[in-house]
Amino acid sequence: MLRKSRSTMHVSWWRLLIVIVMFYVASKHGRAMADSEVPQSILQKCHMKPFGCHKPPSGTVEVIHNVPDPETFYRDYIQTSTPILMKGGASHWPAVQEWPGNETYIVEKFGEEVMKVDYRKVWKNDYPKNKRMKIRDYLKIYREEAVYLDSPMGVSSRFYQDMVIPGCLACPGQIDKLTGMNMLYSSGNTSSVLHHDGLDNILTVVSGKKTVLVIHPKYSNQLYINEFTVFPGLAPLDPEEIDLAKYPLVAEVDYTIAEMEGGDMLYVPKYWYHQVRSEGDPNIGFSVWFDQFADPCGEREEAVGNPDLLVAECTAEFLRCVAEQPTEISCKQGPLLPFSEVIAGLPQDIKEGWVQGYSGDMTLVGSVPDKKMASGYTIPVLGLGTARMYQKTYEAVLFALKSGYRMIDTAQSYLHSEESVGRAIRDSGVPRQDIFIITKLAPMFFGFSSTKKSVDMSLEKLGTDYIDLFLIHSPDCEKDVPENDHDAMPFKCPSDNPDASWEDSWKAMEELHQEGKLRSLGVSNFYPKRLEKLVAMAEVPVSLVQNWFDPFIRDEDTRAFCRDHGIVYQGYSTLGTQWAQILDEPTVNPILAHPVLHSFSVSLQASVAKVVLRWAIEKDVVVIPKAATENYILDNLNVLEFDLAEDVMNTIDDVVVSVDVDEEGEPILNDAVVKRMMGLPEEEPQVHIPDFRMPSGHTIPILGLGTAGMMDKTYDLVLFALHAGYRMIDTAQSYMNYHSEEAVGQAIRDSGIPREDIFLITKISPRFFGYDRTIDSIQESLNKLGMDYIDLLLIHDLDCSDPFQKCLPDEPIGTWEDTWKAMEEFHNKGKVRSLGVSNFYPKHLEKLVAMAEVPVSVVQNWFDPFIRDEATREFCKQHGIVYQGYSTLGGMWIDWIYLRKPVERMRNPVFTNKMLAKLSKVWDVSVAHIVLRWAMQKGVVLIPKSVKEEHILNNLQVLEIELDEQSIRAIDESITPVKIDEDGQPSIYEDDEEWKRIVGSVDDREQGEVQEKDESEDQQRTEVVEPVDMELETIFVGSDDGRMYALDGETGQLKWKFTTEEDLGSSAAFSPDGSVVYFGTEDGHVNALRAIDGQVMWRYNTGGAVTCSPTVDPDGTVYVGTLDNQMYAFTPDGKVKWSRDLGGEIWTHPAVGHDGRLVYVGVMVDTNINAFALDSQTGTPAWSFKAGGKIWSSPVLSQDGKYVYFSCQDSHIYTLLADSGSLVRKFDIGEDHEGMDSSPVISREGTLFVGTNGGSVLAVDIRRGRLRWEKMLEGEIMSSPALDNEGYLYIGGVGQLYKLKQNDGSVVWTVPLGEDVWSSPRLDKHGRVFIGSISGPVFCVDRETGKVVWSYETEGPVIAAPLITADHQYVYDYGQGADHTKEEL
Repeated sequence: MLRKSRSTMHVSWWRLLIVIVMFYVASKHGRAMADSEVPQSILQKCHMKPFGCHKPPSGTVEVIHNVPDPETFYRDYIQTSTPILMKGGASHWPAVQEWPGNETYIVEKFGEEVMKVDYRKVWKNDYPKNKRMKIRDYLKIYREEAVYLDSPMGVSSRFYQDMVIPGCLACPGQIDKLTGMNMLYSSGNTSSVLHHDGLDNILTVVSGKKTVLVIHPKYSNQLYINEFTVFPGLAPLDPEEIDLAKYPLVAEVDYTIAEMEGGDMLYVPKYWYHQVRSEGDPNIGFSVWFDQFADPCGEREEAVGNPDLLVAECTAEFLRCVAEQPTEISCKQGPLLPFSEVIAGLPQDIKEGWVQGYSGDMTLVGSVPDKKMASGYTIPVLGLGTARMYQKTYEAVLFALKSGYRMIDTAQSYLHSEESVGRAIRDSGVPRQDIFIITKLAPMFFGFSSTKKSVDMSLEKLGTDYIDLFLIHSPDCEKDVPENDHDAMPFKCPSDNPDASWEDSWKAMEELHQEGKLRSLGVSNFYPKRLEKLVAMAEVPVSLVQNWFDPFIRDEDTRAFCRDHGIVYQGYSTLGTQWAQILDEPTVNPILAHPVLHSFSVSLQASVAKVVLRWAIEKDVVVIPKAATENYILDNLNVLEFDLAEDVMNTIDDVVVSVDVDEEGEPILNDAVVKRMMGLPEEEPQVHIPDFRMPSGHTIPILGLGTAGMMDKTYDLVLFALHAGYRMIDTAQSYMNYHSEEAVGQAIRDSGIPREDIFLITKISPRFFGYDRTIDSIQESLNKLGMDYIDLLLIHDLDCSDPFQKCLPDEPIGTWEDTWKAMEEFHNKGKVRSLGVSNFYPKHLEKLVAMAEVPVSVVQNWFDPFIRDEATREFCKQHGIVYQGYSTLGGMWIDWIYLRKPVERMRNPVFTNKMLAKLSKVWDVSVAHIVLRWAMQKGVVLIPKSVKEEHILNNLQVLEIELDEQSIRAIDESITPVKIDEDGQPSIYEDDEEWKRIVGSVDDREQGEVQEKDESEDQQRTEVVEPVDMELETIFVGSDDGRMYALDGETGQLKWKFTTEEDLGSSAAFSPDGSVVYFGTEDGHVNALRAIDGQVMWRYNTGGAVTCSPTVDPDGTVYVGTLDNQMYAFTPDGKVKWSRDLGGEIWTHPAVGHDGRLVYVGVMVDTNINAFALDSQTGTPAWSFKAGGKIWSSPVLSQDGKYVYFSCQDSHIYTLLADSGSLVRKFDIGEDHEGMDSSPVISREGTLFVGTNGGSVLAVDIRRGRLRWEKMLEGEIMSSPALDNEGYLYIGGVGQLYKLKQNDGSVVWTVPLGEDVWSSPRLDKHGRVFIGSISGPVFCVDRETGKVVWSYETEGPVIAAPLITADHQYVYDYGQGADHTKEEL
């Protein structure tokens, strides 16, 4: 398969996407497809089945048993664009005769050829991982591993010796049309994407069989080719699982089949689609590419538009062009020469344009040898770091070892790291002698004897007899460390030996070296001053120094010292993770976001991490990048298959300016240095923002900053924007809840920018309509702003109908006309320079213009690609009024519109529009840039809001681009705007069809189908040992091994287990009658299983990971959230009742109000509303609330249902009125607790118990807002408490289950459970508590004694809380003590 665009004969595809400008021609038939429906019989039979299920082939590709001469081939097949199967056409090739079954021949003749190998055999809609590999090495693995050699061939490939020019191309005129060749080699069972090659292709089979499904280009729209997700010309379809609900037009596609075997040749004309399935081992083939009509037809394609985006339209134009070409050529067949001779004789320009996978023929990257240390041992140049991995350590290390890593770096100071590393090494199956282990001495063990004891502990935890490299972690210890700072505690000076030093520890390490327990010795965080002392005293040579090293921190002096003394230098934090500990609230990692490194990432088609790591290795630095996810672990390992040219190295050295460090290695930072690192200008930016002249005579900048919804970030963001170059700030009286005017005024004063250089807008709330009230409110705004004058004062709205104006029942008492007269008075006094209005439309503007004595300067209305307000803009144009747009990036669609219309889902159409996304790709800028520039070029003054500094900066860059006419037209013509009435009300409020057109249908088919698959598939997921007797106690619990388990409560014996594709961290819930178990999985499904035997009742694919635990109300409705921000309500039979986008990830279960009217849920976002009460019948928000931090935990209701409590990551517990969302109390637990992810519980006495991320359990008198007690445990408490009626509390912690007394938090007993315990305990009626562990087991513990009754080992971490059959669940007695009044609170 050719992974190149049709336009890439002379330039690579990514560069083309940046350079070429697209224009749009609306296709009248293009997306009438959205209304097409698949016949129900086909949908039921073929949904999520392979392509071809929808209908049988219309026939076979025409077959001939010879290879025609060039003239015949052109006349009958190329010019008529007709596929042809030439049986036996390559049977005379040496490859066909020699290769099948003769790998020895291939290895001996071509073994050193380097090709590109994909690490998958079946196409999915993303790029596969790949690496370069010699043929001899590929042939060793291709039968055992899922690999597929799909590789371009360079001009000097030796394979051409065994290939012969096809007779149909064997004449000079046709040979000059050759563009390249591709090799295909596998063990069979491969499946390609549905695609076209962008070239004429002669697919030739050498060995094995191929089935090729061939499709006419006229079906481009039915294949949704313009909606490509990976690359132009590749259909966005999974050919093995066609989603007919999402892509219904596929059911209309006709196709023919070509069955190929060794020696056959298939001509696939340019732009014909095909899908190739391979069988037989070995399966070998070649694609011979040529481009017959590039010159006459290429320009005609591009006249239609960008061929890389308008694939269907340009393909149709190409076929029309081909039909107009001469029907015959004169080109007599010449000798059938080996391809090696043919290519050698090609003109130089054709050779230079030869299709290649890399620039030039592919070669292997030179291997990087291990480094020899002063101890005589060698160390790999790449390993895995494990700092702060916590509970992820075991899985990451195990995966790394199985992937090929052989060096692991840990430390005594990393919480539970050494134990996890040791267990992973044992479980990996890799021999110990092949693994290089590094660990480090924690300063708390400074001293001779303490060091020796600590090494013995490390050896025991690691499960090894020796450590390859042992380092002193730091030369210094800390005298004062907070007891709850578990990361810092290991660096505390030894309390029993405060004078102990690193020198004492080094002597102990030398003795341990002599004993053979430590093979090599070194230090970390040592710099030349201390290294000189160490080298002078050391009797065992210093083998390695491990220091902070990245493109900013190059540690030149230490590296020079190491070179001079034969010491290996190792870098940590090479990818910039250390900056998060140094910079105050860094918005981005300055390494991974550096523009120069990004540019090399694009040009080299490698991640920034790979570029940086290879740069470090080339600088003779041993690297240990930390990575906890499989993709990053593999990506970092692949750095050894990749190299950097000298000019790239030099550019990084020169352009990425390093940071100076002091003699202790600490970076010397100031504002200028930090700005340079973060890509900010060091001096005050010279940003030129154009302006418009207003009727008042003053000018207004074309771009400014909106502040609506910035909340408590207003000051910081406005100050940042002013320093970045903004000179217009928009605020309003109605933003009073977060003191916007005060914050804006303070930021302006603190910016140091002269007041006269800043354009300040504020708006009068309708609350203050009336002459006198307006006079008072303007003066109050001046006071809040701290200003003598306001540049532009607007009336905010016509009336109080907008809920955000927060008018009181008796407001307003005057009219906007009275207010305008008061504004004119302030203007005449010089306190307001220009006047205008917001949310006014022509009907109102005509009245205003007629009465105004001071001219109307600005109208500020909602404006975006869907709300274009054309009548108002025309009115402004005729009257010389400046038009200003707010919500140009679509914020109104998600922040406000649901208050006017009860809708099923909220989604911002600006950022989901496909045309805007494609333009973003073409121009290589964000969608925000495209939309803002489009609006700016329409003469609209802009005030985009952003709560992220990087977005504020990015929005400024809109001044540096300009869209061409075609792009403007593409937006105008492809997006049909919403109609608005004379009062400015969009038709979407009343017109459901219009709403669906803009935001999307709420039809179940577009939300995702309930996967009621046949029993032959889903029921095979369940393994039943014996059915559950629902009268007996059974435990249902999920594991991250992807399984839901049903276990006997008495014995722990397995009843049944159900297997999914991904992790299962969602806790289960019962249907009201207890017969069905509901839970979510990270493969996106909500699952409903029969409790007795685990058989599937229904499964629904949400499309986003489901870690949230379901909540079921008495009528059987199932409520559950997803990590793609959706909240769902399902009927008991699995139909979607409603769904809603809440703007943030939903991790844990919602709560249902006592009367069933409202569903309460929190979301993982801190920049917007994050606590909701949703109508249980429609999903419409009854109220919403913004807590100061992300909400990971579940809400809990008071026993009378009057109050709902949210524990939050901003270290506050919020008490809200359940029916209105009004804030009753915000209880601050203190920043040192690092927030809460634990869900709270409330006792009958009104005490709220909750765990904190700082490692403590709190008891809060929630009625009075007082802390009753705090118990410090250890680590991060993710588990939620459980209470019993005897006055005890149960909660999981770091490796422990705790039983505490409710009255004072004292520990009754603890039970060790392995690694961290995130699972929440559940109690039964029989004196037992059930809980899971990150280590994998599910435990049953006797509540009285704390002894483990039984445990069941799963194959993954158990984060979910166990579910106990209803009749056996423990019932906590709330008694009468739970009622409390608002006055008490």
